[in-house]
Amino acid sequence: LIFDLDGSGEPPPKRYKLALFVRDALVHPIVDTATGRSLSSTLNVDAEYTLTNWDGSQTITRGTASASASYERSAQRFAGVRAARDAEIRAAKLVSEQIKTRLAAALVSKS
Repeated sequence: LIFDLDGSGEPPPKRYKLALFVRDALVHPIVDTATGRSLSSTLNVDAEYTLTNWDGSQTITRGTASASASYERSAQRFAGVRAARDAEIRAAKLVSEQIKTRLAAALVSKS
């Protein structure tokens, strides 16, 4: 999200402040009845955001962005860890895109 909003190179002077509060939850929808192990998981991410002017005196916009990413759990430890990390990255990108689009819309309508 930081790269999407600032890009690269020399950043311009700061005019706004973005506050984020992120929550995640892991759900195991499919469980093997013989072993009791989950076969898949779904990562749910919710991010509450508030955009204010730099001194915090005026709220420009606020909202919540949500995303989910599913993955298969493997008996191989590294494969399971990598699948979980991939799901985190996918969910974070989805939330980032939502927030970036909503911030752009709010700033365009403000001007």
